[in-house]
Amino acid sequence: MKRLLIVLMFVSPFSFADIGDVHYCKTLKDIRINKDGSLTSYDTVAFNFKEDEDVIDFGSTSLIDTSLPHKITRRIAGDIHAEHSFARAYFSIGHPNRNTGQLFWSTSFPSYMRSFVAECEKFD
Repeated sequence: MKRLLIVLMFVSPFSFADIGDVHYCKTLKDIRINKDGSLTSYDTVAFNFKEDEDVIDFGSTSLIDTSLPHKITRRIAGDIHAEHSFARAYFSIGHPNRNTGQLFWSTSFPSYMRSFVAECEKFD
């Protein structure tokens, strides 16, 4: 019985991210791969995003083009998949009982591809 309670605590829907949560993030690695194969690395940037019912709202940041909404396509055990025509984002909860996670983001155009990974913390 004790083991069952522990398992339920870890998979409880109350321990995952909720709609309306604001996450504060800092990039760990941010790179651009150009058409000619050259790489560009970018400095660490802090930003935040809000999880709305049907989109991830990145607000105003120079890191991500926010002219198109990142529509949420899937939610799986607190993880969020969102995309638009040119970019995809995947937010993964680090541990259900902590307020941390990682955001993976990528976009591609005919002349380059850009991706970053960021550590995020939920603001309570």
